[in-house]
Amino acid sequence: AAVAARVAELRAAGNLGQPGTYICGAETAMAAYLKNPDVLKALHIRTDVHRYPFQYSRTAMDLRPVYADLATKYRVLIQSGMEDDCVPFSGSWEWTAGLGFDTVKSWTPWYYENIYGSVLGGYKVNYSHDFTFASVMSAGHMIPQFAAQASLSMMERWLDGEPI
Repeated sequence: AAVAARVAELRAAGNLGQPGTYICGAETAMAAYLKNPDVLKALHIRTDVHRYPFQYSRTAMDLRPVYADLATKYRVLIQSGMEDDCVPFSGSWEWTAGLGFDTVKSWTPWYYENIYGSVLGGYKVNYSHDFTFASVMSAGHMIPQFAAQASLSMMERWLDGEPI
C-alpha cells in the first residue's frame, strides 16, 4: 500500500520515471504482480514448473577477501549510483575503501560526452592495483537504466583499457 501511494504521488507530480524516483520496495510489488495467475497466463508462463517462493542460501558472508585477491590480479571497477536509497553509494565506497588498497587519486570528477558537450558523470577514487571506485550521478543501483549515456561511456572506456 505504501509503494502504491508513493507511485500515485509521483505520477500526480509528473515525476514517475525520472532520475531519483526509484522507490525502495517496488521490487516487492513487482514480485506480487508477476505471481498473479492472470499475469502468468497472459505472459504464457507455465506455473507447473515454477516453485514459489524462491529460496536463497548464502554461501559467503564477507566477500572482501575475494575482491581484494581479484583486484591484485585483474583490473577492477566498482560503480555505484549516487541516488540509491536502497544501496547508498557511501556504503559502497566504504566497503571498497575497506579492502585496504592505497589511494592513488581521491575523488576526482569523471565526464562523458553527449549532445550538450562534456557532462559530469560522477566522481572516482583510484586505488593501487588498477582498482577504481566510481560514483554515477542521477542513478540508483540500476545505473544503465537511469544513466544510460554515462554508463555506456564508462563501460566502453573501461573495457578499452582507458581511464574513466
